[in-house]
Amino acid sequence: MSRLNQFKISHKLSFIIFLFLLIFFVMTIVFHYTRIITEDARQLKNRFVEIEHSVLKISKLVFQARFLEKLFLMHSDMAYADDYKKNILELNAELDNAISFIEDDQQMEMSENLKISLNRYSKEFNDIVNLRKHIGLDHTSGLSGKLRDAISKSEKIIADQGEVFLMYSMLSMRRDEKNFLYRHDKKYVDEFVVEKKRFYGLLMSSSLSNEKRKEITILTDLYAERFMDVVAGMDEIDGKIKVLKQSVDAMFLVLRGFEKRTYELAKKSDTLFRLKDDRAQLIYYVVLITIICIAILLVILIIQGINRSTAQLQRALQGIVSGHAALTDKLPVEGKDEMARIASLFNELLVKLNIMVGEMTSMSCHLTGSASSAQHLKDDTTRAIQVQVSEIDKIAGEINLMTRSIEQTAENAHSGALRAKEANSDANSGQQVVAEVISEIEKLAHYVGQAGESVELLNVYSVEIDSVIAMINGIAEQTNLLALNAAIEAARAGEAGRGFAVVADEVRTLSQRTTSFTGEIKKTITNLQQGTAQSVEVMKLGREQTVKSVEKAQQAGKALRSIAQSVASIATLNTDMSQSISQQSTLACEINENIQGISVATNQLAVSAQQTMSDSGDISQTAAMLQSMSGQLGSSANQADMPRGEAEDSSGIELF
Repeated sequence: MSRLNQFKISHKLSFIIFLFLLIFFVMTIVFHYTRIITEDARQLKNRFVEIEHSVLKISKLVFQARFLEKLFLMHSDMAYADDYKKNILELNAELDNAISFIEDDQQMEMSENLKISLNRYSKEFNDIVNLRKHIGLDHTSGLSGKLRDAISKSEKIIADQGEVFLMYSMLSMRRDEKNFLYRHDKKYVDEFVVEKKRFYGLLMSSSLSNEKRKEITILTDLYAERFMDVVAGMDEIDGKIKVLKQSVDAMFLVLRGFEKRTYELAKKSDTLFRLKDDRAQLIYYVVLITIICIAILLVILIIQGINRSTAQLQRALQGIVSGHAALTDKLPVEGKDEMARIASLFNELLVKLNIMVGEMTSMSCHLTGSASSAQHLKDDTTRAIQVQVSEIDKIAGEINLMTRSIEQTAENAHSGALRAKEANSDANSGQQVVAEVISEIEKLAHYVGQAGESVELLNVYSVEIDSVIAMINGIAEQTNLLALNAAIEAARAGEAGRGFAVVADEVRTLSQRTTSFTGEIKKTITNLQQGTAQSVEVMKLGREQTVKSVEKAQQAGKALRSIAQSVASIATLNTDMSQSISQQSTLACEINENIQGISVATNQLAVSAQQTMSDSGDISQTAAMLQSMSGQLGSSANQADMPRGEAEDSSGIELF
């Protein structure tokens, strides 16, 4: 702790900052070291993860190859063979990719064996594809196509000659051929041979010429030979398929071992990575906790040293403030830091304060005597000033009353002038409104007249409609009579006039409905005529009333003009009176301002006298306070030497 006190506080704080930077730097180094420890294990784990993914993809591609193989063997479609080749190429590429990550000898050996098995499997499948192409992928290609060409010529010759039994025997051979091709059963080959001998027997006993027999025999032998070639090819394909299955089994066995070895190595690499990672984390956290503990310990020691120095200074200042310590008490100085320097300067300050307190005590005694001599002049000056101020205040009060009375009169006159102007403005506005009302009423009378003319015109139109309806009724009655006559004539005509009678009835019904509708229209027109007559009467009354309203409004306008002229005269008189009163108020205000100036000057004189007396009292009180403070600060000797009479005089001084 004593060594820490030799350093400055700024150096201690800089040391704390440097310590935290050092912790950060050390932890960064430790972190990189732990990453280096786990990097090899992480790379090994990632490598085996890549190998594991490649193995999974290889297994998937192998199963896809098997699936494409089955599809080709079932359908004999070259599209599946082409997809198989693409799959094998992708499989070899993925296997090469996996081999590029492998470093284990056993795993490398298994991958090489898998590649050999895969190549063997691919070669055997390609051999099967070539044999299938040789035999024929359909009935038109390969040996199958040639087989069909050979037998079709014989069939044509036999069909042309009309040999039914030969045709039946040949069809039996074709049936045995098809059964073998679809079922791959050798019994159909034996049946084919037997049927061929039977065919030759029937051919020899047939009625065909020797030339035809010879030609059919040659074609049949060619057909049989090609069929046997197909049989041999199918046998070879079956053998290849068995070998292919063995290769597939061997390949899957190697693949399972390769997968098992890969999973074992991946699991070991993951375990190794976890162990190294746990070890690295343990090292990291142990170093971190150790460094943090050391840093906390150093920071606590530094803070304790600073707190102890500040606590000593705080106790000394509290003692001086509360009065429990004298200015002669000094702080202990320990170390060379800022707090020790502050303690040394504080001790020097106490020495200077002690000297200053002594000087303040002597000065306070001199001030107390001067204040006592000035105290006696206070009463006479104060009484004279108070009498002068009282007289001036009375004069100012009376002038204020007169001024307020004049101002009130001026305000009333001004208010009357304003009210007269407002009344004049209202009268002018009312006159203008009456003029507008007269104009609007005249327009209304004009519109009412136009409406009356329109209603009268409507009445004329309704009369014309009535005549039209009467005409329609006449036409409907004539139509009804014509329809009745037509019905009578149709009844006379008997059966031949029945259709005409129906039309006559419809026409008569229509004329009756027309008569009914025209009657309703006539009622409506009658009501309309009555309403229009009433509207005409109302319009006439409204027009007469609007004329009367115009006359009344004109009379009101004349009355408002008379009122406006009278109000304007009153406003002029009020304005003149307000100006006169304003001039009187201005003069009264000037007098009042002069009196107020005298009063203010007198008051300032009184205040100055009061301030002078107050300053003398303040000086005396300040001297007493200086004596008290010097006593509290420890200058008891100076307080004891002070004369008793001066102390009593200073205590009796009054303050304003």
